[in-house]
Amino acid sequence: MSILDIKMAGWKESVTGLEDAALLVKAEDELKELRKDRARLDWLASTEQIIGNVMLPTECVEKNLDGGLRGMIDCAMSISSNVK
Repeated sequence: MSILDIKMAGWKESVTGLEDAALLVKAEDELKELRKDRARLDWLASTEQIIGNVMLPTECVEKNLDGGLRGMIDCAMSISSNVK
């Protein structure tokens, strides 16, 4: 159990009102999706897996060799958001 899970569990106990409960359910759903995305990226970035591939601009790869796949993706996203 992570620290975030413990904090979420404590927050559940202090929830008063339907609006707070609805926000909590939404936050839990979003957290589940974020954990799935993290697992996907971790798998894709793993040097041990041999079937996944990513195509990114060469400049992003060269600039982020130490930053890992996430840094390379961030770089590519910044390029694509500037191109219109």
